[in-house]
Amino acid sequence: MGGGGRFSAPAPLSLPLSPGETEQFLIYVEATSGRCTWHLELPVLVDGKRLLIPVEDGGEPFVTHGLEGFVEHRWRDGAWEAQRRT
Repeated sequence: MGGGGRFSAPAPLSLPLSPGETEQFLIYVEATSGRCTWHLELPVLVDGKRLLIPVEDGGEPFVTHGLEGFVEHRWRDGAWEAQRRT
């Protein structure tokens, strides 16, 4: 991961699927500062063969920007709240 961020991998997930069955995953990525580029590969086991499937963003790396220095707006208790991220 670029940008000097920290990374902790979760425990492996095993999810058996039947032929033709699909599954959706929510990937949550956060950066505290700077611009981070990253890629994602999904390890799968198909018919006993281990494959590494790239998850792509139009052939380009994914980009995540930190909020440091930006004003963040949140809806809280029925009103907008502005806070500068440091």
